[in-house]
Amino acid sequence: LGIGVAMLLLGTLIAFLLAKLSYTRLKAAYALEDYRKTLTNTMAHDLKSPLMSISGYAENLRDNLNTEKQTYYSQAILNNVQYMNSIIESVLYLSKMEEGKLSLKKETINTKELLEKLVTERTERLQERELKVEMTGDAQLKADAILLEQLLCNLLDNAVKYASKNTTICVMMKDKEISI
Repeated sequence: LGIGVAMLLLGTLIAFLLAKLSYTRLKAAYALEDYRKTLTNTMAHDLKSPLMSISGYAENLRDNLNTEKQTYYSQAILNNVQYMNSIIESVLYLSKMEEGKLSLKKETINTKELLEKLVTERTERLQERELKVEMTGDAQLKADAILLEQLLCNLLDNAVKYASKNTTICVMMKDKEISI
């Protein structure tokens, strides 16, 4: 009788451990699927804005014969295409990392220099929206340069997009912290 009870307990324990392992795997698979859905929705949203801009600039090019404005609209289209390409590259980069085909390349990055470059790239949009950028501090981060730049681009682009006209975007850096 004692051996039978011990075997029953051992069998129950093994069944419990197998069920727990199966549950953990399924939970991780569902979390990954939710993450992919969120990523797909975010990417679709992020691609929609530049596509609408490109469409508007193309219509302006078609209707406007002013050479100065044609140059402006052409450059705006190229900038939006470049932005869309960077979004697609980000998704492909992330996909390669998930598949284990790519690893993070961590290096020390001067965030102030990187943010100054990103702000300079957005000068035209900042001027259009009458926005100023004020940066304080400095931070050295050990991170993957490509992913950090994409992250900061996204945060800065959202700040430019959603800031009230004629306001200041504050960028604060200290230690290993960046706040926009």
